[in-house]
Amino acid sequence: MHILWLDPDPAPPPKVVAGLASTLLRLPSIADALRALREVSTDVVVAEVLLPGLSGFELARRLAARDAAPPVLLRTRLSADWALPRAIRVGARGFVQASAAPEVLAEALRSVAGGRVFWDAAAPGPVPSSAVGADERSDAARLDGLSPRLFEALHLNLQGMDSAAVAAAMHVTRRSAAGYRREVCRVLSVAPEGDLSEVAALIDAPFYTACRAAAVSANKDPPGPEG
Repeated sequence: MHILWLDPDPAPPPKVVAGLASTLLRLPSIADALRALREVSTDVVVAEVLLPGLSGFELARRLAARDAAPPVLLRTRLSADWALPRAIRVGARGFVQASAAPEVLAEALRSVAGGRVFWDAAAPGPVPSSAVGADERSDAARLDGLSPRLFEALHLNLQGMDSAAVAAAMHVTRRSAAGYRREVCRVLSVAPEGDLSEVAALIDAPFYTACRAAAVSANKDPPGPEG
């Protein structure tokens, strides 16, 4: 089985993955994956939802629209309750949580690589991060009103991208990118020119903080996709 593994976490994939893979290519972002897919044979792409640049949701959407593209299995620490419906909506062929048992991950890989679907909702995580109180759950529910494209715009904005960078990443005009941001603010009840950073806590604040810090350290805009 030829596996392309996308996860910004430098930790190695679970041992069961190496056991199933005849080749295993580990990459940190969609930009890297889209380049690699032009050159290497791949049976299944395993992607975290939260990636630098575009998200795993967007990768699944793009590959689902391509002929003969490999299927995407989303493996994430985000809540199944929150992320699974979105995974299905964007065309992913499978979904497992990062905490899934090795045998569950193995079954998911075999199913998706074999042309079947696999949806693991057995171990829902936080919604979508570590919210536990009633008020926090209510806040997290605000994200439910975001379409996949609006979530993508939010994901990019939270990494510190301006409208030009968001437009380039999403392959839209700057005007459309600005419109996405306004609509995100409307859905989330944030002032049109308000600060979206507080919303990061509803998803994964440390991830977005790390993305912004990496962009500053590199002295360039956060990474965008190719292809």
